[in-house]
Amino acid sequence: MVIYVTYCSKSKDSSLRNKKVTVYPFQLYKGKKRIEPFMNACMSSMVNWAILSDKYGIWFPNEKHKWYDKSPNQVTQDELNELMEEFDTKLCMFDEIRFYHKGGRPLHKLYRGILENSRLNDRIKIVNSIKKIM
Repeated sequence: MVIYVTYCSKSKDSSLRNKKVTVYPFQLYKGKKRIEPFMNACMSSMVNWAILSDKYGIWFPNEKHKWYDKSPNQVTQDELNELMEEFDTKLCMFDEIRFYHKGGRPLHKLYRGILENSRLNDRIKIVNSIKKIM
């Protein structure tokens, strides 16, 4: 079984900022260059997918969370340990984890560290083309 994962986006639906509602990731994250095309490609191809959130860890499309504002630079060591544990726990059922990184700029050290230090790192493949989501 395969899952596609990408990291979260700084751009979010600002109308949700001060509301106490919970939403799905495709309702929260904005970004025409990477995250929206990723989510749209995954949904139209009907593949398993998730977002690696700085706040919530692995966020599957059927889960709801509140709006948040957290930079990967603000993640503490304890939070990083939790993110790594959750990454491994929530994704262990998948035989292959295809991590989408469009490229252009280096992957942030937080996400790179999670991928490199995951107990599942032998299952992780970097995908840099939206066309490879199928």
